[in-house]
Amino acid sequence: MYRVAVPELADLVVASAGGYPKDGTLYQAQKALTAAARLVRPGGEILLAAACREGSGSVLFEEWMEAASTPDEVIERIRRSFVMGGHKAYQVAREVKRARVHLYSTLPEEKVRSWFMHPVADWTGAAALAAEARTVSVLPQATLTLAEVGRDREEDGGHGV
Repeated sequence: MYRVAVPELADLVVASAGGYPKDGTLYQAQKALTAAARLVRPGGEILLAAACREGSGSVLFEEWMEAASTPDEVIERIRRSFVMGGHKAYQVAREVKRARVHLYSTLPEEKVRSWFMHPVADWTGAAALAAEARTVSVLPQATLTLAEVGRDREEDGGHGV
């Protein structure tokens, strides 16, 4: 029911976690980021809209992200020792290596930057991203959407992103 066909990887994927409670914390909203990463071309852009009014959702996530100077350090750390909370840091690090991730949220900009993402203060910046992209995919309910690249549109009843 939630599977949609996408003809090609996009230059920009705009994704929403789907509102509260799915975007209450980055720990929860990360699921939308992972869904978006499935659709973006390597080196492309992801704009994640997630309020994150309750913060990151994990002290351990913050510790892992802020202790690393690169996403690769986070990835190597989880490979050495799997730890809950650290796994979310790994998932974010994996996605920021694939694409430039912009986060529209209520989180402090310095926190967002320390987690290897780029804060977006308003939708003017988001509109500029979209204007520069050749292809854009939009996932308004990214945590509920299974988008597949290259599937025949008729296989999913003609629905697409």
